[in-house]
Amino acid sequence: MKTILGIITISFLITSCAYNKSELPEPLEEEVNVPKITYTNYVKTMIDNNHCLECHISGGIAAFRDYTTYNGIKTVAASGELKNRAIDNNGVSMPMGYPPLDQNVKDTLQMWINQGALE
Repeated sequence: MKTILGIITISFLITSCAYNKSELPEPLEEEVNVPKITYTNYVKTMIDNNHCLECHISGGIAAFRDYTTYNGIKTVAASGELKNRAIDNNGVSMPMGYPPLDQNVKDTLQMWINQGALE
């Protein structure tokens, strides 16, 4: 009796895990239109308008992280520090002494990083 019950249970489990491949949705053939975020078209303006250069400039308290040039901010993005501090607010919230960046600014910075931190 236990053997028959075991065979029925195993048969049920095997057949219930099957799927019909024709029921799966077709992959999208079109690329989703995601805007290219670049340093020139977005990130520089965001830095200029959100108090970043009060510290991240020659003579500022965070001059060792130079945000005045593309290469400076790209280095910080590549190291993960930009995501860690400005997007995820780990440690001291950025910009320091001001409210955290708006979520849409954080999301766009994350898209810029995900797209390769283009100039």
